[in-house]
Amino acid sequence: MTKYLKFIIISFFFLISCKKNTKDYDTKIIGDWQLIENQKMQYDEQGHPLPPPPLWYLGNLKPGYSFKENDIYDNKLGFYKRIKKTKTHGSYNFFLGNKSKYKIKNDSLKLFDLSSNTWDSYKISSITSDTLTILGSDAKPTQFLKKKYVIDNTANFDNVIISSSGCYGNCPVSSVLINKNGSIIYNGLFYTYPKGLYQSSFNPKLFTKIETDFQKTNWKKLNDRYIASHTDDETITITFIKNNKIIKTITDYGNESPTEFCWTYTPLRFFYQKLKLRKINHNRNYLNFRDITFEAKDQECALTDSESFYLMTFLLNAKENVFNFEKKYTIKYWSNDVYKYIFSDGQYFQFRLENGKQITLDLGYNFLEKNDLMQRFVKKGN
Repeated sequence: MTKYLKFIIISFFFLISCKKNTKDYDTKIIGDWQLIENQKMQYDEQGHPLPPPPLWYLGNLKPGYSFKENDIYDNKLGFYKRIKKTKTHGSYNFFLGNKSKYKIKNDSLKLFDLSSNTWDSYKISSITSDTLTILGSDAKPTQFLKKKYVIDNTANFDNVIISSSGCYGNCPVSSVLINKNGSIIYNGLFYTYPKGLYQSSFNPKLFTKIETDFQKTNWKKLNDRYIASHTDDETITITFIKNNKIIKTITDYGNESPTEFCWTYTPLRFFYQKLKLRKINHNRNYLNFRDITFEAKDQECALTDSESFYLMTFLLNAKENVFNFEKKYTIKYWSNDVYKYIFSDGQYFQFRLENGKQITLDLGYNFLEKNDLMQRFVKKGN
């Protein structure tokens, strides 16, 4: 055998081996991956953190990626662009979406970052059945764990509400109700755009994905509250509705809830930004409360921001009534730098306007009883 023929044969098998290796990575990378916790943050010579793929930490959130067979990947936390302040609005974060492109060639992984509009390059060190290891420009490894889910198909719902409280800074204060019929209601208050009450519509098929993503989190079995030990962070409340009834609300302060749950609700906070919004015109500007508390003698029942927003959406369409009801509860809330009051029995809600006029709205049912909130009453100060 001539040396030339040997060279051709060796080169042929080398090329086949490279091609097989590439296909192997193409196949093995398909699936959902979460950053393995307790990895030390890497720094450059100037002390700046070195990121793995786009978005290292968004607050306490851990990055994750879902690689598809069509060279599309999902950034679980989404891509964002900071919109600068103008004469018409303040600065705010604009959601660019979750999906982007990726490339694999030999052991090179390239991810297109929508936020910076650039390709980020990484070297694939290895992909096993449960671990993805990549190397950044510093040649130090970052590992991701492959996620496997058991879907609870019984954990379905008709609406989900995501509300954010703001923080010691410029965190957005807003609420959005997403309905399985393809409608949304959005209320923007501070550090967001637009401000005010809006509605829109989307393809109802998208709700199936939203529901499936939440089912992956096993949300029915999650705690009702997750509270970080630090201060000045924002609180996110997520309320699930089934048959016009609250079935569960989860409060997450400082992104302490499980990673998969944060992955699901974080992009939904900005879902309205991808839609064409229509202003909701109404004359009930006194419906400007957020987190409200029903007080009765020495007992009180506190509603979260998302639950309060849910109540507000019904009061927008409630009938005015002059019925003289028993004022069992006083609702005190802060608005426009003053305390305001609502009187209620759970069904009727009486507002006192600045001009001295009283308006009573009739829900047609008792909101506290229907949503099993009576059991939430506790002694004041507890």
